[in-house]
Amino acid sequence: MIKEIFKYEELKDAQSVVLVFYTPKCSPCQVLLNEAEQIEPTGFEILKVNAEKANDLVYKFSIWVVPTLIVLKNGKEVGRMLGARSKTELEELILTKL
Repeated sequence: MIKEIFKYEELKDAQSVVLVFYTPKCSPCQVLLNEAEQIEPTGFEILKVNAEKANDLVYKFSIWVVPTLIVLKNGKEVGRMLGARSKTELEELILTKL
């Protein structure tokens, strides 16, 4: 199960994180979340962010489209992917950036 966060402060101690921005009624978002759920995180954490409720995170990361996946390393964005993708594509992005 992917943990949900709502505030930027919840990321303060995170080293390697994958953020999945979504909205509950977005079908492609649900596809991306389902694919992300299948990934076994090793050395990183996957967190989901409801773009309708986490305004500070949406603003901080300039989210204009959902679903959006952002890879953070040491608090800095190192990768971004828009739209629903396969588990293989997600793993490829995550593993090349972390």
